[in-house]
Amino acid sequence: MAEPGPRPRRDVRPTASSVLEFAAAHLQHVGLHPGPWDWARDARTGPATITHAVTLAVRQLGYHHRASAGAAALGRLADRVHGCPIVVPPWWNASTEDYYRATVWNWGSTPGRTAAGASAFLRGAAALAAG
Repeated sequence: MAEPGPRPRRDVRPTASSVLEFAAAHLQHVGLHPGPWDWARDARTGPATITHAVTLAVRQLGYHHRASAGAAALGRLADRVHGCPIVVPPWWNASTEDYYRATVWNWGSTPGRTAAGASAFLRGAAALAAG
């Protein structure tokens, strides 16, 4: 009898919804770290900011096309923060994804924000992104 080989990898194109769902579950599991990020800590096992949870979700899901999935997830989340599709102002001199990241980071670092509230917000954005 032959030994089983390694499991075949499924290459599934990620969606903003799947990334946001994973990030929500991660925040629910490890907690929310509001405020400035402490680079000495590990976002995989300790409390994470919302933007780091999204970045970790894209990496952990093992998807190809990571850049488009992460940007789409951050875009949908920034839209939800604003309550309507976000428009990058003309004075912004960095990338659109950086604007999304800054918008989401500012929302997540508001005093009083909780992991449960952030997770619910991410899941709501995921539902909207799913259509």
